[in-house]
Amino acid sequence: MSSIAAAHEAASPRTAAAVISRTVIHSGPVVKIKVPADATEGSYLGQKKRVPFLQFSRTLPGGVVNLFVHTGALHLRGTTILAKATVMKKVLDDGREFLYVDLAPLPPTAKVTHRLAFMPDVVGSWHGKDHVTFGTPKPIIGRIIFAPPNAKVAVAEVLKPTARN
Repeated sequence: MSSIAAAHEAASPRTAAAVISRTVIHSGPVVKIKVPADATEGSYLGQKKRVPFLQFSRTLPGGVVNLFVHTGALHLRGTTILAKATVMKKVLDDGREFLYVDLAPLPPTAKVTHRLAFMPDVVGSWHGKDHVTFGTPKPIIGRIIFAPPNAKVAVAEVLKPTARN
């Protein structure tokens, strides 16, 4: 079983529900991201034919955020790509909501405009005014973050209490 299949199985104990809507939340950042070698191949029915994609995920407390590389080329597995990122919101008929990221590959000459990160919803260095963040719907407790390419994006270390004299 691939890592995406195991993560999906662990995060989805319920039976499949019908999708009632998909909405674009944010679109446009160009990111550099590695497509795992074990990305899962899938497809959906387009207007006239099946449209292939590669799927992988990032784990956050409470579940995963799925990423979809929209391309017909399986040769992207295990490679680092430049892609236009679009954050999407999916609403199911049982009331559950999820965020996911669509990635549209770009030529290697494209300019990276943002760093894409996935962080637990805790205090961290992702809260800068130049960062764009999206909180994930429950039960997932985290954020999808777009930061400037060289920005620091990290969870703040938990401070341990110091002894007082």
